[in-house]
Amino acid sequence: MHIQLVRLCTQEACIEINVSNGQWCRCTLVYSDMLYYLGAERLDYIANRLLIVVSSPWEELADSVAGRINGYEVKMALALSEEHSTVYVAVDGRYQLLLFEDKEGNLIYTMRLFPKERLKWQAQLGMLTVRTNLK
Repeated sequence: MHIQLVRLCTQEACIEINVSNGQWCRCTLVYSDMLYYLGAERLDYIANRLLIVVSSPWEELADSVAGRINGYEVKMALALSEEHSTVYVAVDGRYQLLLFEDKEGNLIYTMRLFPKERLKWQAQLGMLTVRTNLK
């Protein structure tokens, strides 16, 4: 079994995606010396959903507004199985925010993506989506 670790990072935190055989992937949020297991899902779902989020202006995302978290209007970016965590996307000026909630709807962490980080994520996720489409 080949396992690959993909790290999508900002200045303060990372989403780690443990890819095994390109199918079921475990996602962990790493921040402030903490590890928080978010859940798991197929690689194509994770990569495609996150690529759309970091590549598109908030207004153009297809999902409708899911509500408000900490004063921000949010749209769903990703829902994971096993732990049933949800990742929402919002915008704060020129920054994109990813807001992580546990299965009870408690806010775990808010990740701020700078424009340069979004570009880096687009490249990383684009490579993953190409690889999953080739299989």
